[in-house]
Amino acid sequence: MRSWTRPVLGNSLDTTRFFVNRSMTGRVLLLGLPLLTLILLLVFLATGRSIETLVNRAIARNAQLQAQAMSLSLEQILTETRNQLLILAAGSMEPKDMVRRLQFRVRAEGLRYREVAFMGTDPSQRYLLLSYGGEIISIPPDIASATVGNPFTSLSAAQRPGHVQVSQPLEVVYSMVPLNDSVQSIPLYVIRFSTPIYDAQGVFQGMLILSLDLTVLRDAISMFSSSAAPLRTADDETRIRSIFFDNQGWMLFQSENLDADEASGRLNSDSLRAGFQGEFGRAGFSTAFRPGPNHVNYWAMVSSVQGGHSGQIFLDNSDAWGHENSPVEGVSFAPVTFAATPDSPRTIMGGLAVLDTSFTATRTGIQIVGIYGICLLAGICLLGLGLAWLARGTTKRLRRLSNEVNLRIDSHSSNPLVLPPMPRELEQLKDAINALLHRLRRSEEEQLNQQLMQDARWAREPAENMPELDDIPENGLVGTSAAMQDLRANILKAAPTMADVLVIGETGTGKELVSAAIHQAS
Repeated sequence: MRSWTRPVLGNSLDTTRFFVNRSMTGRVLLLGLPLLTLILLLVFLATGRSIETLVNRAIARNAQLQAQAMSLSLEQILTETRNQLLILAAGSMEPKDMVRRLQFRVRAEGLRYREVAFMGTDPSQRYLLLSYGGEIISIPPDIASATVGNPFTSLSAAQRPGHVQVSQPLEVVYSMVPLNDSVQSIPLYVIRFSTPIYDAQGVFQGMLILSLDLTVLRDAISMFSSSAAPLRTADDETRIRSIFFDNQGWMLFQSENLDADEASGRLNSDSLRAGFQGEFGRAGFSTAFRPGPNHVNYWAMVSSVQGGHSGQIFLDNSDAWGHENSPVEGVSFAPVTFAATPDSPRTIMGGLAVLDTSFTATRTGIQIVGIYGICLLAGICLLGLGLAWLARGTTKRLRRLSNEVNLRIDSHSSNPLVLPPMPRELEQLKDAINALLHRLRRSEEEQLNQQLMQDARWAREPAENMPELDDIPENGLVGTSAAMQDLRANILKAAPTMADVLVIGETGTGKELVSAAIHQAS
């Protein structure tokens, strides 16, 4: 089976004809603009990718620094709580003295420390104090012992003096607490710090417990997205969102918008766990949430935090935190550590994940592409105008040069071209034309001189040297009559002259024969 296709030659010839028939301006634009576009695209591709990489790296580093700054802020609060506990442990363990010192801290620092408990070796020496609503409340022993998660049920063995042990974040609810002539339930989210108490002789007396309100940690990370933050984002829609998780991967609480009064005494992670599937409610913390093992990126982050490493993960729409209601571009994380003593190794209490909801890297990439697009269009326009101006000026000079040459052709003149200064190439062309005109003028002068010399030589020749009648070739001029003799004489007169000879007569009388005779006798 045969097939036939149209030869490419026709299209190639059409394209070539289209380009050849263009003016100089059109040729320059057709060649220059696509070439410039290609060059600029190559430059933009080469530099744009590098610039975008550098910008994304700077943005990622900034996000990582924010996560580390927030982590350091939490660690500073934990360290300060440890120091406050050691200060309390250095004083009297009497309940009234402890109430006075706790009241002083409430006035100085607000509701930061919620529980102060002492469990002595003698059960009669145990007591529990709560800081609630600006007051110090003494919890009766029966209510304290009946409360799930009370501070007397989770103490470890005694440690050396000055050593502070910290618990996991807890949720505890004290029921039936007498307060303001009524009975109320007091819910608390705390981290408990405990240290052993020894007397002057080094005898162990008991354990002192001080609990830190978790809302203090939540408000600390929320402060980074508030109007008072030193590193504030552009608007509330792109503010920093962060979440705290323990060393087992349980999400405990998220940052809140302090400017919108979203923060309260209750902790949650509802908005930042959107898109996750997993387990809800940890023992001792009912609002905790732990994602399932199918969320690989999340558990890779938890594993890095457990190893004491900070880092970043970048997400797409298929990952967690890529939910349509809370789109996230990337997550920066850092561990939160605690040291039992100033010189002891730090232990991992949990981690902090900072979510990038601003899509700064994406918007920056779009802005870079937009800037490059504007530069490309501006470059094309400027180069097009420049090439058009240059080609138009060159075309104008070429037309003037062509007109001058045509003028000399029409006037049979060989005078040199006199034109204003032109570009070097056109000057070379003008010089070549002037050289050609000069040679033509020299040729005309030489031909004229030769003719004048010939005329002068013929004028000097004697009359006897003139051709005789018998010298005229016959060529058909036959006859000896008087008329033929006169015709031969006229031919001999006309032959040596430089003037044009007009031969007239009727058809068939021999005008061509006379012309040939004049030519041969000339």
